[in-house]
Amino acid sequence: MEYENPSEVMGEELGCAGVERLVDQVEAICAHERRRIELANESKIIGLRMELAMWADEEHRIGERLRLAPPPGDRRARLRDAWLAGIVALVLTVAGFFFSLLAFDPFRLGWKSYLYCLGIAVVSPFCVEKCLKEWDRRNLIKGAATIACAAALASLVLLAVIRGDLVGQQLKDAQTQVVITDDTAAAPQNDNHFYEEALPLL
Repeated sequence: MEYENPSEVMGEELGCAGVERLVDQVEAICAHERRRIELANESKIIGLRMELAMWADEEHRIGERLRLAPPPGDRRARLRDAWLAGIVALVLTVAGFFFSLLAFDPFRLGWKSYLYCLGIAVVSPFCVEKCLKEWDRRNLIKGAATIACAAALASLVLLAVIRGDLVGQQLKDAQTQVVITDDTAAAPQNDNHFYEEALPLL
């Protein structure tokens, strides 16, 4: 678009320059105002962030206390359960001691075998307890309890089978007793494989 009058061209340039200057001034005013608001609210923002961090620490502390708190229920019932668990642990420790003694007996180590067996009986449950406490995984404890339950039931079944075989062997031995009247009579040979068959079950 061309203008015939030079004053119109000058007026358009002045108008464009005035608008550009006005826009620059508005942008500067907005930037200054935004900075003023940020500076005015900076202390409040820092305070709120510190308060948020404090509440996060409090939440973590309360979570730890809840995790270490005893389970809900009657105190007497918890005490009874603790005594029962202690008695079971003591019985298992004593059984581990004597079973270790039986295992060390053929080696004839003397009084040293008692020290070894005592160490085995005490250290084994301690290590299991430390492992469960360090892992602190519900799935691990559930899996270990399931395996222990299955092993206990399998042991009862296998011992019942051995007892049944033992009763059958005793009945067979009672029926095949031989009375020797002189020195020349030989007792009949009886193929007894009871111990070989019971050993894998045991």
